[in-house]
Amino acid sequence: NFKYLYWSINQQLTHHTETGCNMNVGDLLGSGTISGTEKSEYGSMLELTWGGKDKIQLPNGEERVFLKNGDSLHMDGF
Repeated sequence: NFKYLYWSINQQLTHHTETGCNMNVGDLLGSGTISGTEKSEYGSMLELTWGGKDKIQLPNGEERVFLKNGDSLHMDGF
C-alpha cells in the first residue's frame, strides 16, 4: 500500500534527478518492499521474523527466522 511509503513517488523521482541523473524513456523506478502496519501486511521475511527474533512456521511444520541453504522460493509478479 503506497500510503505507508516513507517517500512518495514524486519525492523519489526528485531525489533521483536532482543529482544530475536524468530519467530517460524506458527507465523504471522500483518502490522496494511495501508493507502495512499489521503483521499480516508485512512484505518481507525480515519483517515477519522481526529481524530474526520471532520464528515463522512453514506449511510443512518447520520453523525459520532466515532462509537456509537449499531453501527454494516461488515468486509471482503481477
